Parts: sequence; structure tokens; C-alpha cells
Amino acid sequence: QPIDLIYRRELNAAILAQSEAGLKILQSYLSGMVAIEPPLNMLYDCKSPMAWVHDPEIGRFFSEAIKKLIPPTALLPLSHDEVFRLGDTELTMREILGLSNEKRRFVIKYAGPSIEYGFGGRAVYSLASSHKQAQEIFEDARGQISTGHPWVIQPQDHKKFLVSRLGDSDNLVKEEMYARLLFYYDRDDGLFAGHGNFGKNWKVAGNKNTVFAIICEKRRSA
Repeated sequence: QPIDLIYRRELNAAILAQSEAGLKILQSYLSGMVAIEPPLNMLYDCKSPMAWVHDPEIGRFFSEAIKKLIPPTALLPLSHDEVFRLGDTELTMREILGLSNEKRRFVIKYAGPSIEYGFGGRAVYSLASSHKQAQEIFEDARGQISTGHPWVIQPQDHKKFLVSRLGDSDNLVKEEMYARLLFYYDRDDGLFAGHGNFGKNWKVAGNKNTVFAIICEKRRSA
């Protein structure tokens, strides 16, 4: 039967490009013969493009609005002593690993297209643990990087938001929680949609106690 719409969840452009059938889908999408919802978007489908936004050489191609939206991000280096820029600071992994647990407030994340490895927040780690654990996390990431799978590093965000949820007795409870915001649409016709995940643990994704809040707005054209 003819297909004019593909709804995707665990499918991205990089995975599609690895098969003959996937390439035909991409070609049909680019030629306007089939619609894909949510739209293919490499800034959302994998994390490595976040490092482009703040890269000293290509960052000028991104607007200030984009730079404010995406936190400082850098590709994780393979070497302990390779210098990289994170925000306004130049660092090496040796320097970061040498910090005390309290000051080692960084998160590293798998940033490639592999859904099997990166889906659902599985490969997201805080380095604010023991020195031994932080070293093991970095070594595991280096193993992935050496085989062509990128990782990124970001400052750990400790900001919390006041969230309302139902308590055990169906009463309304307010708590300060960490946030994970996911944006789905921002269309020319004014439709904006997304959702927020909130939780007590810094790693909000993958937690069964996560609070979900839907964000949906229809803005009128001027």
C-alpha cells in the first residue's frame, strides 16, 4: 500500500542511512513524497551537534538564541592531555579527573546515533562521584570514542524547579525537582509543543518516579 506518513520513535536519519531501504525512505522524505513525524532533526536525534554550537571555529554560524538554548558542550577528547574549550574555560580530562568530587561537576554523554547504546538516557554519567568511578567512566567512554562513537561533556546543571504532583493520598504536593525538557515542534503556523520531565534525582530520564508536564501552545500570528 502507498505510504505518505511515517511515525517514528526509535529511528533517526543516521540509522536510516545504513540500509538500502532506509536510504529510499530518506530520498522520499527529501523529495517531499513522504512525511516523517516527528521530523528528522539531527540536533535532537543525537547529541554531538550540540558541540558545534559552541565550537570556536563554527560557532559563528549559530544564532545567539540557539547558543542560549544549548548549554556549553564539547566533544570528549580521546587523550587525557588534549585541551578543549568548555564555555569560556580551557580544560583537559586530566585536570577534571584530578579535581575533588565536589568540584568535579561535569556530565559526559554518548553523542552518536546508536539507539541501542544511547536510547533512554542509558549512557549519561555524572563525574561527581569517587575518583576511581570517574576514571572508569572516562575509560569506558574512551573505548567508544576509539571505535568512532563520539561522546560529549557538559557542566552539570543543578538548577531545580518548583513542581506540583499528586501525593500518596491524592493530595497536591509541591517539590523542587531537576528538569529535563524535550521540545517536539515549533512550526511556522505558531504551534509549539513539548514536555518536561521532573525528578528528585539529577538524572531525570529513566526514573519511574518522574513527573511529566505537557507543554502545548498555539500562538496567534501577528
